[in-house]
Amino acid sequence: MDEAEYSFLGTAIDSEKEFSDGPDNLARYVFRILYDMEDIDEAVQMILEIVGKQFDVSRAYVFESSEDGECCSNTYEWCNEGISSEMKQLQNVNYKELGDYEALFQEDHIFYCRDIQSLSPTLVELFESQGIHSTLQCAFYDNGIFRGFIGFDECTGSRFWTREEVSSLSLISQILATFLKLNRMEAETPVKE
Repeated sequence: MDEAEYSFLGTAIDSEKEFSDGPDNLARYVFRILYDMEDIDEAVQMILEIVGKQFDVSRAYVFESSEDGECCSNTYEWCNEGISSEMKQLQNVNYKELGDYEALFQEDHIFYCRDIQSLSPTLVELFESQGIHSTLQCAFYDNGIFRGFIGFDECTGSRFWTREEVSSLSLISQILATFLKLNRMEAETPVKE
């Protein structure tokens, strides 16, 4: 790519050059964005876009569980060109209606599905309604309690996620989840006078 692309935030994105030295550079860049930006919402949106473009996914998003852990909502989303947003339809989704969703995440906290047709009929219906063919989702926890997941969807066909992609996206998801957790804790802490 000779020219840098520009995000909706007006930030230059040159994924071919910026991160050509490897996935660790992207993780460091993500950390720097979260550490330096005061507006966490803007930072998360920027990161989803950068990561989405770098890995050429259809959709990147964050789902956060409700306080009681019974439901989840799509709180952040980035969609590639030609991919429709699903955020409005994915608010207060009851986990019980999806079966044991948390059980999809293996001991490494990753749910990887190359072809959604291999899932239960309920999940096939859910993913098909969003145009998803393949997905990679990384769970995050707070004191051992499932608090949500960060996901990356492929809507143009099935996708084989390489070990390097899974590792990089997992690390980036962990960094992002840590900052989201800290931000939520800060928002809940009363200000002392």
